[in-house]
Amino acid sequence: MKLPVHVCVELHRELEKTGCDQKEKELKEWKERWCSISESLRHAQTQLQQAQDSRDQAISSLEIQQEKNRGLQDDVNRLHTA
Repeated sequence: MKLPVHVCVELHRELEKTGCDQKEKELKEWKERWCSISESLRHAQTQLQQAQDSRDQAISSLEIQQEKNRGLQDDVNRLHTA
């Protein structure tokens, strides 16, 4: 049994539409994944920057404390030699 031409044409259109819909769906899924990963990377970058800033602040505080300790040690040494 052969299908009428107009039915074949309609089936062909539906198949093409289904293929396009599937491609659009896949593209949308990839775009959503990309956006999610990009957001995660931005968040990780922000956390890394905060950690680096905290590290730099801690190093600066330690350097200041070391300088104070050297000054106190110099004072103690002067008292012992006096």
